[in-house]
Amino acid sequence: MEFKEGSLYFSGGDEIHTTSLFKEITNNFTIEFSVKPEATLSIPHKESANQILGIPGQRFIIGPAYGSDQGTAGMGVSVGKNGVIVYEHSENYLPPLLVYRASILNWVHISIVYKDRTPLLYINGQLVKTGLKSRKQYIHPSGILGGLEPYGYYVGYAKDIRIWDFAKSELEIKNDIGKELFGNEEGLFVHWKLTEGVDAIFANQANNFEDKMILMTNNYPEKTGIKGEGDRDLVFCTSICANYLSKAMVLAKSVKKYHPYAKFIICLVEEETPSVAKEFKYFDEIILAKNLGIPNFHSFIFKHNAIEASTAVKGNLFLSLLDRYKDYNKFIYVDPDIYVMDELTELYSLLDEHSIVLTPHLLTPENKDNMIAIKGNEIQILQKGLFNLGFLAISRNPNAEKFISWWTDRLMHFCHDDTPNGLFTDQKWVDLSPCFFDVFILKHPGYNFAPWNYSKRTLSVTEQGELLVNNQRLKFIHFSGIDSGANLYVTRLYIRDSSSPIYTLYNQYIRELKEMGEDALKTITWSYGYYLNKEKIARNAQLNYRNDKKLQFMHKNPFKYSNKNFE
Repeated sequence: MEFKEGSLYFSGGDEIHTTSLFKEITNNFTIEFSVKPEATLSIPHKESANQILGIPGQRFIIGPAYGSDQGTAGMGVSVGKNGVIVYEHSENYLPPLLVYRASILNWVHISIVYKDRTPLLYINGQLVKTGLKSRKQYIHPSGILGGLEPYGYYVGYAKDIRIWDFAKSELEIKNDIGKELFGNEEGLFVHWKLTEGVDAIFANQANNFEDKMILMTNNYPEKTGIKGEGDRDLVFCTSICANYLSKAMVLAKSVKKYHPYAKFIICLVEEETPSVAKEFKYFDEIILAKNLGIPNFHSFIFKHNAIEASTAVKGNLFLSLLDRYKDYNKFIYVDPDIYVMDELTELYSLLDEHSIVLTPHLLTPENKDNMIAIKGNEIQILQKGLFNLGFLAISRNPNAEKFISWWTDRLMHFCHDDTPNGLFTDQKWVDLSPCFFDVFILKHPGYNFAPWNYSKRTLSVTEQGELLVNNQRLKFIHFSGIDSGANLYVTRLYIRDSSSPIYTLYNQYIRELKEMGEDALKTITWSYGYYLNKEKIARNAQLNYRNDKKLQFMHKNPFKYSNKNFE
């Protein structure tokens, strides 16, 4: 947050508390301000007077403070480049009473007039929308500026916020736009100029000036990224072998771009940590898989190829993070070939209420005459698993902890790429999770946008350059199969238009991988792919050892031997 261009600039992580609610003002009042937003907001599909609807992705210039009882609500205003929304907030109550879509690309004057508990929206002095009448008995304006955790933060310029204790008319609004105030105007309750810092705050002296002179304080430190304090409760993690380091580096950088305060941890399934990983600034911690506390680790890891191994340790990784990061409550696993494109705002609020969040591979049935897609997507997913375990989010909760414990136990014995016998690494097991545990299935098309759903999801770009998937913000794209060429093959199969933004994203991702040293890093050999004598471990040796308890008993550390011992 900084003062520039004659106004206060909100960076997207700034929340200013003056007071929660101005309870002296009830049901009839006016809030007005001038803004120049620099980010879009998520617009709910309808107005409502009794639901929690469309909250993730808001841009609250006035955060709706919580009403003190069921009959009372605080009101707030969300403003983005694509519209204005008025919310009210109370117990189990956070509805958008007024939703107005508009293109706001320059400075505008906005007035929200509450008249008999009904919000009216004026832009540049013109009435443009009347909202729904509130069902609450008492509505108060809020004194929270810039955002409301975890629902969203305003990004852009703002100045001249005024609160009046009466419902202004259209003529009164027009007459006051740009007018210099002295603080003693009739009905003026609070005025924040936002042009000169703390000294700019003043209010009507007749309304007890000293009580209203509340200092503005930025709750967050000066190091503000795209988002703020909400990240402090987040731990992101991934699991890789060293040849995937460049992908993990691109992933970590993309995570930190939108979640600068979150932790990013990698689990490295190698004997040692390469220096390039130790020196990478976006890795907060590197945990070697052998240090996760897995019993008989070398016997365990020998039973798996590299892909199986990097997925088999994921349960233990979650257990370790829950123990290591006791002050954190939200943990998100993302595959290394994921590229984060926006803040995961929806996830913040979901993890407050749900302790396990999964994304399905598909959200929409394939067309009945599209046999390529039915075979390539639906039938494949029946074999590989309904949910894509490139993403898994949990919050610290007994339900999630029981799930992780169960999943970990199964992965210790049955994390195999063996679809003929009903297994596919860590992923197929999770088909059972909704039967055993309380699970939230996140059906946002912008989460886990990937080749297996390209046939039914459309990527588009707005005039402002924002990427949408089926008209919702792209949150992260999953470049699964990029090394084998399968990613590009499937992309071309379903997206024939070479001008599609998907190809721009693909080229951007490839470029970033190369900048991270992909060409050299992808050639690193896997530590656990060789015996100590440097002999390459044969796949049949792994399988024989996996399936023979006698061999396991006789060779506690199979890496000390050779293929001939396991033929």
